[in-house]
Amino acid sequence: MTARPSTRPAALVAVLTAAALAGCGLFAAEEEGSSDEGVDRLVAMLNESARIEGELTAAETRLVRACLEERGFTVHDEWTLQPFVPAELVSVVTYYPHESFLVDAETAERFGLGAWAWTSEGEADPDYLDYWDERDAEQASESGEWHYPDNAAFDALSRAEQYDWYAAYQGEEYTEATMGGEDDWLAGADAGSIDTGEEDWIEPRPGGCRLDMIEALYGEPEYVEEQVTVGGSGPGPGGLTHWAYRPVNPATSSDLLGAGLDAAYAEEMAGLQSQFLDCLAGLGHDGWSFLDNGRMSVWEYLSRIYFEDAPADEQPLWDEHAFDEVPPAPNDAGDTFEEHKAYELRFVGDFVACGEETDYAATSTEVYERLRVEAYTAVETDVYAWQEEMAESLSRAQELLDA
Repeated sequence: MTARPSTRPAALVAVLTAAALAGCGLFAAEEEGSSDEGVDRLVAMLNESARIEGELTAAETRLVRACLEERGFTVHDEWTLQPFVPAELVSVVTYYPHESFLVDAETAERFGLGAWAWTSEGEADPDYLDYWDERDAEQASESGEWHYPDNAAFDALSRAEQYDWYAAYQGEEYTEATMGGEDDWLAGADAGSIDTGEEDWIEPRPGGCRLDMIEALYGEPEYVEEQVTVGGSGPGPGGLTHWAYRPVNPATSSDLLGAGLDAAYAEEMAGLQSQFLDCLAGLGHDGWSFLDNGRMSVWEYLSRIYFEDAPADEQPLWDEHAFDEVPPAPNDAGDTFEEHKAYELRFVGDFVACGEETDYAATSTEVYERLRVEAYTAVETDVYAWQEEMAESLSRAQELLDA
């Protein structure tokens, strides 16, 4: 039995079948086999890249740990140094745009989208544990290996000893910026709960053993500013700044899988999206539109029903910009939790009906898979070059560890 989630995430946040080529007879079989082999090759490339990144992260962590122990810190914050083993991919797609608003008919009838299960009232619902059991099982099959670390030894340290560890790990400036300074930390404030007085927080340059590791493996870190896309519907009010040091895998670049891919998908799906919206309007759901990334803000819409009158600390941390293209809350959603949930199931059932009428999921799957294959194929040579470069970094890390 799955216990209730301890936190409600900021956003709630899946598989591939190879696209068949048109044709017939012997030549069609050869073309389809060639296509399957190409997809398999790309999946193998992505898995090899993930393996290399996992090994690099583990090596970086070992270097940082060794550096800290040389400085006299033998007890560590295991949460900060927690390793992660990525799951093996079976496709070039892990999540389709239509999965933000379409589920299968059986799931829609039993759970809707499951927005009700994120409410405090939902914890008493008889379907609550079944929903989380099925959701957790699905996510476990799609995510990598991660385990709760044993952090008892670090938790037993004094606040002063813990602060000294963080300062040695990431530098005094970084620690002060993220933890509010030693006085605040010693007074009992937790990281992330301290008001630094800056509305637009800028990440400081890393220091300490983390910087030593970066310089040893990659050279000087680089300050990077990126434009943020909010809610899949255009740029946000500002940018994202961070310090980069490991060369970016070309297959994970936002330039490859970001706005360009979204635009190509939207162009191919435009006609079908209009049919889908017409179907929704015919069932009484007016005012809907698709975001630039092909998703629909149904979670935000449902959150208005469940959380509109809830205390601020119980409301999901939705991005406020995601509400820009969400219709107002309906008048027939009721006032009680039971009425809200019943509305959700009806609402999601209507989306499923329109999906079946337009064959939306099947078309979306074919288009999105094909576009991802084309995108990965375009950078295949660059990815193999990146893998060789990262293999050299791994060798360098091993030499440093051996020394």
